[in-house]
Amino acid sequence: MDSGRAHPQSSGSTAHAHGRILLFMKTTVDLLGALAEPTRLAALGLLWDGREHCVCELMERLGATQSRMSRHMGVLDRAGLVEGRRDRQWVRYRRRGDVDPAVVAVVEAALRLAGGNCVPAGRDGAEMEVRP
Repeated sequence: MDSGRAHPQSSGSTAHAHGRILLFMKTTVDLLGALAEPTRLAALGLLWDGREHCVCELMERLGATQSRMSRHMGVLDRAGLVEGRRDRQWVRYRRRGDVDPAVVAVVEAALRLAGGNCVPAGRDGAEMEVRP
């Protein structure tokens, strides 16, 4: 008969390890989701130089509206890839300096695969095409 007490094999450390695995998986899914959208990947390509870029520059270069660009930058920020600072009416974004080296490797691999071939197709950047 089970007394309801935890078995010695099912310690809190097992639950802790399971929690870490789930957190890692969620973080990985968030990262891959952030990279899976062409406008976000193109924005990362611009920001990955380490310099600060005004959202107005990103909008112009990627052909995106202000609201669309802000949404994309929010996704990249929540994924831990970029950080922004307000400068009067605009926000200036840059690559985060504390990105885990494994994450940097994934981002750089995605940027290499894209090869700079993702360009805006629609006026508001809603669609992207890959040029051969």
